[in-house]
Amino acid sequence: MTARKKPAELRSNRWYGPNDMRAFGHRSRTAQMGYSRADYQGKPVIAIINTWSDINPCHSHFRQRAEEVKRGVWQAGGFPVEMPAITLVRAVPEADDDALSQPARDGDRGAAALAIRPTAAC
Repeated sequence: MTARKKPAELRSNRWYGPNDMRAFGHRSRTAQMGYSRADYQGKPVIAIINTWSDINPCHSHFRQRAEEVKRGVWQAGGFPVEMPAITLVRAVPEADDDALSQPARDGDRGAAALAIRPTAAC
């Protein structure tokens, strides 16, 4: 098991720790979302990327699953932040000529990964 990092060693400390305008912006936006400083100070910020969407029936369970993951992050001492990601679907013709939505595959997954990477790297 790896040793726990000190709060100053956490990457999230760069968001919230310094006494500069950038960190002030992060702290003020977090306060606008209803969180107190005790909710995030000295804790790792854990991003939860969620592709839940009303239009993608295959991802309908992700809304509940993301809430369960957030609860686990809170219990483990972290600060969960849910971020949306594009949900890729394509119509698949069926025998009765109605189109069903199914998640896109392979190449489209690469496009989704490219869309998520800048969001998660903040």
